[in-house]
Amino acid sequence: MNAKEALVLKRAGLFAAALALAAFAAPAAVAQMVTVTGTVTMKDGGPVADVQIIAAGAKDGGGTRKVKSGKDGAYKLPFLKMGRYQITAHKEGLIIYTVAFEIKSGNGQVVSKNAGELGPKQEMPEVSFPPSASCTYDFVMVPENFYAGVLTGPEAEQMNAMINDANRLTQDGKYAESNAVVDQVLVKLPKALGPLYLKGINESGLKNWDSAEKYLKLAIDADPKFVGPRGALADVCYRKGDKAQAITWYDEEIKVAPDAIPVMLNRAALLDEMGRKDDALTAYQAILDKSPTEASAYTSMATIYTDKGQEDKAIETLQKMEQVAKPDAKAWFNIGANFSNADKLDRAEQAYRKALDLDPNLAEANREMGYIALRKGDNATAAALLENYLGARPNADDAAAMKVLIDKAKAAAQPPAPAPEPKPAKKPVGRT
Repeated sequence: MNAKEALVLKRAGLFAAALALAAFAAPAAVAQMVTVTGTVTMKDGGPVADVQIIAAGAKDGGGTRKVKSGKDGAYKLPFLKMGRYQITAHKEGLIIYTVAFEIKSGNGQVVSKNAGELGPKQEMPEVSFPPSASCTYDFVMVPENFYAGVLTGPEAEQMNAMINDANRLTQDGKYAESNAVVDQVLVKLPKALGPLYLKGINESGLKNWDSAEKYLKLAIDADPKFVGPRGALADVCYRKGDKAQAITWYDEEIKVAPDAIPVMLNRAALLDEMGRKDDALTAYQAILDKSPTEASAYTSMATIYTDKGQEDKAIETLQKMEQVAKPDAKAWFNIGANFSNADKLDRAEQAYRKALDLDPNLAEANREMGYIALRKGDNATAAALLENYLGARPNADDAAAMKVLIDKAKAAAQPPAPAPEPKPAKKPVGRT
């Protein structure tokens, strides 16, 4: 199952979480102790006190241990023997919504982790502790009637298969066909997150903007913490022409997914498109604070600085990028164009040469340097550079005009022909 399929199925309640667990063994004579810590919260994030946490050892485990969560929802299970356990949480009136654990070996390497919804069957995973392991194990609880009406058994498996089929159709751009399948699922599960979200994506693909907005909002109502619908709503609003509302939805998506770099990039690009250059620069810098190797953020910032006439800041930004990411020839080319427009010809030439060094196939840099040479009166250099451009782009739209310009530059570069020596004047024929 790919990541997108997992997303659309997360809250449909159609399958139990798949848990990949590793088994470890240690010499029987060594009594390795493990400590499990974690928190218990409600789905809205509030702590849950007095939840009984039970660690039940498997046949090679260490018996059963019990503790209760405190007022802050935190608990600690110390001195568990190495082995396999099933850890669960119990409080009257509540059931488990999600369980998230991470197990690290003695050297700090993550050996097993999971974060997923249990669904109506409440099937708890079995975890294994290697020697000197450390483990965090967090529970999210919901009211015990949370899964009322959710399908189980063969019918649930059928719905799950239909959603998988619909998701594949959506990925192939077959939105109408996917909708036909999703609609059948929504008849059975009208409030299931996965089908609602997928329906919203399909409606967006079909450019049914109002319908897309409706279903994406229903997906948010189904699970306010679910990642994805707000970003999709931002795209819908942008396509409807409401850029300000698109920014609002991007902001909301970032609240639930603060490390979503693609969403942050889309938001920053939209701010730039709206003319909010300083806000866009701040947004791109926030991206680089989280992901210092994000090359597109550097080049976008350099372009904004160039548009603002701050070429030195643009150069500084690109130089920073070159320390951590792949250099960008086109960004240097744009800086050169700005220098040229400002009659800073030497600096423009330096930027164009940098672009050409990074990408020898960027023939346009030769053309622009040729224009600069013409403006400086260096016709021979201009002719050579323009010929380089034409050699790389023989079928360019400006090829004919470029040939004329090259011929003129060559003619102008020729030294003037020496003046012919005056012929001696004939003596007049005199009378004798």
